[in-house]
Amino acid sequence: MKDNDALSIAGFLTADHRRLDQIWNECRTAIASGDIDKLRIHFAQFAPGLRRHIRMEEDVLFPAFEDRTGMREAGPTVVMRAEHKEIQASLDRIDTLARSGDRAAVMQAGASEQTRLMDVLSPHSIKEESVLYPMADELFRGEERTTLVTRMRDI
Repeated sequence: MKDNDALSIAGFLTADHRRLDQIWNECRTAIASGDIDKLRIHFAQFAPGLRRHIRMEEDVLFPAFEDRTGMREAGPTVVMRAEHKEIQASLDRIDTLARSGDRAAVMQAGASEQTRLMDVLSPHSIKEESVLYPMADELFRGEERTTLVTRMRDI
């Protein structure tokens, strides 16, 4: 990115993706080993972090993007919102497993649930990073972009 990477929409949100990826990797390791305590610790960071990320997009970025482009009924944000619902449902199911305390269920159902989450989350993040975020950085420049990033950061 050229226009102050730290304050670019792509730079800010992609950095948050990477932070969440690192925490998620700890969750995946805990699921694979059936370490419920570690899963609970890391998932207690991951789930709220991912939910916050979704709020930053849905409460700040998407409305601004839709206002600027006029794409409210169709377009990338419609797809992203639908995928966010799937992601949140998966987070809820993993949370239920972590709270169950059942090591076998965490290892078995957790493995399939993490696959389900990644089947949505991985391509979702790629679409955001390669399409939506760069589009947003082209649409919003200077102070307008800085304001959007600041509003997202404040959530």
